[in-house]
Amino acid sequence: MLGLLSIAKLNVKTLQHFICCNVFIVVFVITIIISQSTSAGEKTLPYPSPVRPKIEFSSDQRSDRALGSYLAGTYALTKNDQLLASKYLSNALEVNPNNTQLLKNSINAFVAIGDIESAVPLASRLILSKPNNNFARLVLIVDFLANQKIDDAKYQISKLSLEGIYGLLGPLLSAWAEYGNENVNVAISAMESLKIKKIYQPYFSFHSAMINDLSENVIDAEKLYLKTAQTSVGQTNRWILIYGDFLTRNNRQDEAIKLYKSWLESDPNSSWLEQVLTKTHHSKDNTQEIRGYRDGIAEVFYGIASLLPQSAGHANALIYTRLALHLRKDFAAAYILLGQIYESLGQFKEAISEYEKVSQESIFLWTAKLRKSQKLAELKNLDEAMDILRPMVEEQPKRTDAPEVLGDILRFAEHHTEAIKAYDIAIDRVSVFRSDHWRLLYSRGVSLEQTKNWERAEKDFLKALNLSPNQPLVLNYLGYSWLEMEINLNRAKTMIEEAVKLRPNDGYIVDSLGWAYYRLGDFNNAIHFLERALELIPNDPIINDHLGDAFWETGRFIEARYQWNRAITLGASGDYVKAIKEKLGRDFKVYDHNLGNGS
Repeated sequence: MLGLLSIAKLNVKTLQHFICCNVFIVVFVITIIISQSTSAGEKTLPYPSPVRPKIEFSSDQRSDRALGSYLAGTYALTKNDQLLASKYLSNALEVNPNNTQLLKNSINAFVAIGDIESAVPLASRLILSKPNNNFARLVLIVDFLANQKIDDAKYQISKLSLEGIYGLLGPLLSAWAEYGNENVNVAISAMESLKIKKIYQPYFSFHSAMINDLSENVIDAEKLYLKTAQTSVGQTNRWILIYGDFLTRNNRQDEAIKLYKSWLESDPNSSWLEQVLTKTHHSKDNTQEIRGYRDGIAEVFYGIASLLPQSAGHANALIYTRLALHLRKDFAAAYILLGQIYESLGQFKEAISEYEKVSQESIFLWTAKLRKSQKLAELKNLDEAMDILRPMVEEQPKRTDAPEVLGDILRFAEHHTEAIKAYDIAIDRVSVFRSDHWRLLYSRGVSLEQTKNWERAEKDFLKALNLSPNQPLVLNYLGYSWLEMEINLNRAKTMIEEAVKLRPNDGYIVDSLGWAYYRLGDFNNAIHFLERALELIPNDPIINDHLGDAFWETGRFIEARYQWNRAITLGASGDYVKAIKEKLGRDFKVYDHNLGNGS
């Protein structure tokens, strides 16, 4: 494989020669560069960047170089590597500074990594050629508001085309800008258009409530907060926190406590609700959650971003969250959301970086530490993860989440004895078991089974099913365990059939059903489901081995040997390999006249 240094030289000396002749070669080379630069978890190359060579170019060469950088930047965007994309696209812009597509992509990339300062001049440049580009104006608006240039922001807001999401954003931005200029009545009027669409009405009531709250119009604020409570926005964590804060500041702590307790009953695992409840009980700090127009606009972007990962995609969610943070640097909930977005993209280092930005005084610190520890473990930094979790287990002696996460990390690392100890702590803290505790019992059951403590494991699995009967993981694990012990075969098959209905595309569960048929002597059905399992997970050694066994019992000896050999090739190890080799030593001629009776 080419080294990174060789590829960097190739990019400078060779790419320019071939770029006009064969774009596919360019894309291939760029793909190698990007994959090598990111596979090691680095965002910058150890060799001087291949997109900034210290040589002079002719105009043709500069155009070729720009195309190469554009292709690399575009490819990086498709891989959600906005940092690398911003570097390549910036290089392309040096050669072609007014290319509208380059400007658009570059603005998106810079905003996505939180570099609003670099995005602003590009947005100004894009508006000169594309005055109807709403996103470019939005970047300018946010930066103006962040820097208290309210009149400049208002001018840009007036130029927005109120189509799509901007039909919501435009009035909200206008309202908060007017509030920033202390025009409260004008601010409320600016949102009147939101009343027309039912989907926008909750945003009118919520943001009107916050503006009235800031303006000390307590009665109007109360009415609007309660009106919001009847909508989907009133079911969000932000509404709970902001309305509870309103009650506390108006010397209605008892009502705030009642509010938090009622929501904690429906979400008993919420650490931030516990934290804010404790704070309300003991603290006389009346610091307002929404302190001014910038916090209000940050709520606009956060509210939209929190809905997007499930609908419009990660890219927009990332961008809106970054805009919120540009306006409010201490927005802990936004850092948590940003970390979750990076998690969903598989960018765990970036997620950890965002969790680390949550203040030590924040009610979201517990959540940030838990999630950070989980991502550290996924990056194989087990010691660092456990250094975070072990003190957390002691810090909150009633909470189950820290010992449960510690147990999960130890279990995934196959430290099952230590995992059981952590799960024991968590389970001992449960006073009343709820349906969602099935996972805790299931997890301990897995570690108990792995340490040959079947009696305790079986009790955990059965109790987990009693709490939540339709959990495919539990149905499958318990059912398969019974199959391996050759007990309760019919019940095991019934349970696994139910698991397959719930998760028909889970290859491991489908394999279990095939194995159930095998254990019951129905080899044709066994083959049917085992082949389906192999389609779903082709490279699993156990599934290949199971299919080999089923083939053998139906006289398909050559195919059986193939599957067994493949199981070994795919990584079967230890006693499993020994058992397969014993099967490979069978004489299939013995089976020819009496299938199924061989040894």
